[in-house]
Amino acid sequence: MRAQARAFFIALSILVTGCAAQLPANPVFPSQYLSAPDNSRLAGNIANLRASRPDKTGVFPLTHPGDAIHTRIAAIRAASKSVDLQVYIFRNDDTGQVISEALLRAAQRGVRVRLLIDDMNNAGVDPLLALLDKEPNIEVRLFNPFAKRKRRLLQLLGDFDRLNRRMHNKTLTIDNIVTFVGGRNIGDEYFGLNTTIAFGDFDFITIGPVVSEVSGQFDLYWNHQLAFPLRNITVVPERKIQERSEESGVTKQAHLRHVGQSRLARALTQDYHFWYWGDASLLHDPPDKILLDKEHYRKFMLGDIVDELNKSSELLILVSPYFVPGENGAEALASAARRGMDIHILTNSLASTDAFPVHGHYRKYRKQLLEAGVHLYETLMVPVESENSDTVVPQRSSLHAKVISIDEKSTFAGSFNMDPRSVFLNTEVGIFIESERLSQELSRAFLDDVRKKTFILRLQGGEIVWHAPDGSVYKSEPDAGFWRRLGATVTGLLPIEGLL
Repeated sequence: MRAQARAFFIALSILVTGCAAQLPANPVFPSQYLSAPDNSRLAGNIANLRASRPDKTGVFPLTHPGDAIHTRIAAIRAASKSVDLQVYIFRNDDTGQVISEALLRAAQRGVRVRLLIDDMNNAGVDPLLALLDKEPNIEVRLFNPFAKRKRRLLQLLGDFDRLNRRMHNKTLTIDNIVTFVGGRNIGDEYFGLNTTIAFGDFDFITIGPVVSEVSGQFDLYWNHQLAFPLRNITVVPERKIQERSEESGVTKQAHLRHVGQSRLARALTQDYHFWYWGDASLLHDPPDKILLDKEHYRKFMLGDIVDELNKSSELLILVSPYFVPGENGAEALASAARRGMDIHILTNSLASTDAFPVHGHYRKYRKQLLEAGVHLYETLMVPVESENSDTVVPQRSSLHAKVISIDEKSTFAGSFNMDPRSVFLNTEVGIFIESERLSQELSRAFLDDVRKKTFILRLQGGEIVWHAPDGSVYKSEPDAGFWRRLGATVTGLLPIEGLL
């Protein structure tokens, strides 16, 4: 039996090593972001909005999924010179097709489109991307790609150190004058169009000086040695591209009927008092983070976030769907709470999370934080009622927003989760804006909503209890089935925290 086992593992080792294919040579053909047009309708509208505050950045938080998709489409339709889209996931679903059609139409009227996609979770989307890449004004690049399009799991095992590290950044920049930065990928579940799950998410639509900073970070990734043109990685048969073209009609796009009626889409042309103004800074990891070991982490985005958090003295609100603070982070938060800082943290419950191994390691820190006086909240699994006829009611909801509010003075939105993966492995991006009005409104809305829409965790007799909005009290993970509880327990015992 031992000989058989040994032979099996030798064979597996050979198979895995054989699947660790080398990436092809990647001669870099650099390009840079284009300057903003000075004669387009969008440029004129934004110039009018900024006229009285040319040195300030304007943002508006996109919390409703309908607003988030409508405003993106409106901005792409308004493009006259360039569109740069950088994203972790690009689904081949209704949302992916709608965005693709908008990009194709922009390119066909002369707009340069650069589409940069991480290659971890996009198996099966190659025909759609090839359809886009075929258009002369569109170029698609894959960041840190798999060398082969099949047998991805075996490739991951054979080249784990590289392929486990991903570009998690999400930005969409139009004409270098409007940008979207936040947590949303391109997929139905991020825009209220998935019947199974809805991710509660958060973006900033942004105008002003910080937009060029976003464009600059896009160029760093676009011109990096790990950004491979799609055509250098895969050849999609013309037949499949044609099939993809025939399927990408307008019949699945009824939810875009109201794009022109969206109040936030109209905010791109008129100031309906939606904009929040202030000094803003872009935080982002360098693309070389993929190639460096974690000893450099203080030079990465975490260092900038910690510097901002250290400015907090009164009220700190952290929203992170995947929250694994680690021993040092948990003690830093506990110490701040013991000094009198009012700290509120919202993350997923075991029932609502889409990653129960993360929950298995997060819950190791709950009691320590609660004992120190930190306020902990966990998201309900119940579906969120839609306020927009263009969205659907899913079977369950899950938190996906990444937001920080400090002392009701500054606010962060981006792709950064408070977990080891964002700290050490993935690259991330986000914007901090100093706007007291925005931070105060978000903070007050948060403190009001969490009491009505989440589980509040408290200690009772030294044990954690969950208080539901309807007054119910649970003594164990609410709404989570046996297998989820078992999975979280088992994975919580494994030494994998650094990978989460």
